[in-house]
Amino acid sequence: MQLKRFLTLLLLGTLLLQGCGGSNDKTTGGETDTTPSQQTPDNNTSDNNDSSQNSGASQTQYSVWECPATSQSENNFVDTFITHNTNDINYDLNTLAHPQTVSEIETLFNNAHQHDPTISQNIVLPPQSEWDNMSSSQKTLYLVNWERCARGLRPFEGIDPTLRDDVTHPYAEFIAANQSAFASNPHQADGKSPGDRMADAGIRLGTESEYYSENIATFTLGNSASYPTVYEPEAHAVYGWLYQDKAEAYGHRKNVLQTGLHDNTGTSGTEGLIAAATTTAQEKSGGFFTTKSFVVMDAFDPLPAWEAHMSEMIKVSLYKRTGE
Repeated sequence: MQLKRFLTLLLLGTLLLQGCGGSNDKTTGGETDTTPSQQTPDNNTSDNNDSSQNSGASQTQYSVWECPATSQSENNFVDTFITHNTNDINYDLNTLAHPQTVSEIETLFNNAHQHDPTISQNIVLPPQSEWDNMSSSQKTLYLVNWERCARGLRPFEGIDPTLRDDVTHPYAEFIAANQSAFASNPHQADGKSPGDRMADAGIRLGTESEYYSENIATFTLGNSASYPTVYEPEAHAVYGWLYQDKAEAYGHRKNVLQTGLHDNTGTSGTEGLIAAATTTAQEKSGGFFTTKSFVVMDAFDPLPAWEAHMSEMIKVSLYKRTGE
């Protein structure tokens, strides 16, 4: 009997900025693409403890890449990808159904770079063994910061454990368990806004934070044989937010490439904290197996009142290859 196969992609994002005199509230909707796919056995992905070090096991030599971005280079950045109303740079969604190496993920992003006038540098991921041991937050931060630094944008400083443990991960778990509510109101499925969830965790806008944003991506695989795996959802989420966002007025991309954050806490030259979580829901109906992966990324720009928490922040180093 011929197997039924499907794959869908959904991206959702919201942005709230508040500065000295006002606020700009930007909420984007959802987008769905469908294409056939092949499937693989079940695997459940979740956000684990954040830790990272260079394994040095690969034959390729790596060294830490110091982000060259400055406040001046960030001020000079113009996102011509948006001003030129650039079409989506699609990728083969079938790749979600197969294991991927860091080299294949690099190819995914570097192919998109060929069509984006705001970036001309090839991305370099960590050695495979290190990448495989990274959490959802680490993978997301690595990809986001590389894309920012290569455009002259200052990187997010690190991963905030409070944001991860009390905001991002619980909401990812909630929407995976309450998909009807999520479908009706993706960023307020629990009856709260992203700002409400942050405030409940002690990250209050105007007191501990002057900015927050939230992006969500979901990926669905299904077939008639067994529960499929959604591979590297974080990589595809960041890719989708950056390069497949035209229908959403590039709202996710604006979140990832946010500029103008105030350098008033933490290490000079970096600003903003993020957290990401990936959860999985599996369902079987009428002999059909479905796996849904949810990636939630939250970010905020801490004010001095959050300074005491900065010692708990988890950083992720960017890499370059020797000789490149």
